[in-house]
Amino acid sequence: MRPIYADKWLNWKKQTEKYLVMRMKMKPAEMKMRRKMVRTMRMKKVATNEGRVCRSIVLLNN
Repeated sequence: MRPIYADKWLNWKKQTEKYLVMRMKMKPAEMKMRRKMVRTMRMKKVATNEGRVCRSIVLLNN
């Protein structure tokens, strides 16, 4: 396995773990809300860079 791939995988693992921890902390209602939000964001799919940044920030803040 090349180091690049290893890095990517580790990064991904960290992300997923963070997400899972967040999910555990969340109440089911919150999860539902969040899922809905993610879905609407995917549907909007802002093409501009600013939009992308905003989206990630919104996701991080949840």
